[in-house]
Amino acid sequence: EGPADAITLWSISRHFLEPVILMPEILFKLLRRGIFLKLWASSTNSVLISSWSKVMASAGPFRSCRAFLNKEIPPEELEQILMAAKYAPSGMGRQTWKFTTVVNREKIQRLAALISQELGRNEYDMYKPQVLIIPSNDADSKFGKEDNACSLENIFLAAWSFGIGSVWLNQLQGICNTPAIRSLLTEWNIPENHVVYGMAALGYPAYPEKREAVEKIGKINIIQ
Repeated sequence: EGPADAITLWSISRHFLEPVILMPEILFKLLRRGIFLKLWASSTNSVLISSWSKVMASAGPFRSCRAFLNKEIPPEELEQILMAAKYAPSGMGRQTWKFTTVVNREKIQRLAALISQELGRNEYDMYKPQVLIIPSNDADSKFGKEDNACSLENIFLAAWSFGIGSVWLNQLQGICNTPAIRSLLTEWNIPENHVVYGMAALGYPAYPEKREAVEKIGKINIIQ
């Protein structure tokens, strides 16, 4: 690779390569996964890792999407998005989550209708996504909420790298155990002791890719 790729050479022991080999390509789309495979085969201890600037280049233009096309997401891309969710950090590495994915638009609207009824929001449709990812977590997990937030961020960034839009839905938080909603979650094999803090609605954006930039006003303070 040329210098423009800003690749850094790190030396690490071979056993650290294994999770990289198993990691979904989307998490390291710019990390030249093929190089890792060659290194694994040759048992070398040197790994080429692309710069963080490339990851930021992909994340920079990300925006929440609230209007989706009726267009199927390729299964192989959805699989990589879900793998990205699994590779999110979790408190003490316990991974007490489960990722339930609904790819049937009619079934997604069944849940939307129940939420609409429970919250009194007429015609609420969760923006009619193509796919709904429901990360659930053990209600007794001390870090369940934070863990699922990390997984959702991975989902959003992985989806965007494929040109797939997404938005965080938080409406299930607090109403998971209402009888009608719990019944549907159980039908979808979400454990009875799991709660949902947020969901990811996914689909191809129904509006032009280029949108007006939003100024980021968060403060940064570095203590020397």
